[in-house]
Amino acid sequence: MVKDEKFGSRPSILEDQLKEENIDYLKDVWFITCRRKINKDPDSRYLAFIEADDKGIFEEKQYYDNIDNYFSCPLYYIYYEENGEWIIGNPENEVKMNEDEFKSFIIKKTDCRFIKGKGFAEGEGTRFSKFFRSEMGNGFALTDLDFLIFNDHLTLIEEKGYRKDEKGYLGQGQYYSFQEIQKDILENNYQWFIIFFGEDDEDVFIYEVDEDIQSYRETERVPGWGDMIPISKKKMKEIKKDEIIKEII
Repeated sequence: MVKDEKFGSRPSILEDQLKEENIDYLKDVWFITCRRKINKDPDSRYLAFIEADDKGIFEEKQYYDNIDNYFSCPLYYIYYEENGEWIIGNPENEVKMNEDEFKSFIIKKTDCRFIKGKGFAEGEGTRFSKFFRSEMGNGFALTDLDFLIFNDHLTLIEEKGYRKDEKGYLGQGQYYSFQEIQKDILENNYQWFIIFFGEDDEDVFIYEVDEDIQSYRETERVPGWGDMIPISKKKMKEIKKDEIIKEII
């Protein structure tokens, strides 16, 4: 069984460094995937969302277009009005929706279908992730990336907090989702880094995501975490924590 990804369960180490260096970034980048057994078509089974407090930077159409150029699937921003309505859109068009309408929107756009599951929305997470866990059933997968930065190219960053025996670990479901994102969604001159932090270690491992993510890797059973995919140190670069920004930006 592929264990579902946990959302919002750990504090960010990198975010403080981004703020200190006055680097603009976006958080909460979500990828929705219709399960392959329902829809195998890479041109229709994916959606990307950037969740925000308000429209903010997306009022600048060129900024949205710069990011959109790197995605083969539809990209939307999503934010919320004080009355609770969802605003979903892009600079050309915005639509207000309630949760039922948003659910139908996702199903239609991905040519997917709803399969009833054991919905739950307890615990930490954004409004978007709680909605997805509670309402979207078993026909879809959801994965996120922690940070998106655009300067002259797109940089995607994921932080992971579990390392052991000079290996970094990704959840099995997340690894498969990352394979799909790298193969089917991302285009052009992007960079994508997964940063593995140790609990008290000043060194970090950085894995640059490219075609190597498509490699077959044996799973390892990790107590308390389930089936995980290990990435060996030889596939990563080891640097000091205070060198991260210099390395990836």
